Amino acid sequence: MKFLIEFLPIILFFAAYKLYSLIPAPIIESINGLILFSLTPGNQPDSIYFATLVAIVLSGITVLIHFLKHRDFSKNQTLIFVLFLIFGGATLFLRDPTFIKWKPTVINLVFALIFLGSTFIGDKPLAQRFLGGALEAPKHIWSRLNTAWIIFFSIYSGN
Repeated sequence: MKFLIEFLPIILFFAAYKLYSLIPAPIIESINGLILFSLTPGNQPDSIYFATLVAIVLSGITVLIHFLKHRDFSKNQTLIFVLFLIFGGATLFLRDPTFIKWKPTVINLVFALIFLGSTFIGDKPLAQRFLGGALEAPKHIWSRLNTAWIIFFSIYSGN
């Protein structure tokens, strides 16, 4: 369930993007009264801005709900919110969708660097810290798994 909640803003980002043209004009016009820029109902190029706005608001809500429930901040949810806020905010403020498109690349590069850093910092690679309680494996296997994650996030960030 936690996994679904963490990715809910991203899922709804894509849903809002795809379904923007189906949203009635009065709803879009009421949103225009709340934000500093104007969306045109049914205008497909505005769908990226609407979806970005949805993702920023929902990721902020997920961070707030988690905090109210657990009295701490989820690192994943907070990272997603901060990146949506930075890149989504730049997208909305500058009216340039390039910035929101950079977000997945930045997240994957950050993860690759964290996994890479864990090979030099501490006594265990990050893969072992995450999965060590559930699996037993020799140290060289943990190192290989950690390297595989570094490669995965590095390659995936290029798409």
